[in-house]
Amino acid sequence: MGYKTEFNWVLKLKKEQELPENLKEGATCQFQKRETRIYPIKIPIFLADSSWNVCASVIIKEFTVKDDTTSGIFDCINNISQSKSLKMPQSNANFHEF
Repeated sequence: MGYKTEFNWVLKLKKEQELPENLKEGATCQFQKRETRIYPIKIPIFLADSSWNVCASVIIKEFTVKDDTTSGIFDCINNISQSKSLKMPQSNANFHEF
């Protein structure tokens, strides 16, 4: 018996969840993800698009899990322009333990 839960340190939006048009520093936006997820709140994490390009630093203010869906609210604290875009690794093989 078990309960599937993901612990996410990056908020990744899928293609159908396009980035908010008002993604400016100080903007408050909503998100919704399938399945049960846990996010750190009140600390900066990255917001990535469906291709794992980092678009901004955000702070998740709150999230709720209901009916196998996680929804929440985040504040944009730093919008990263295309010229400074970062690409996140898609595999844990790129991370090192210290």
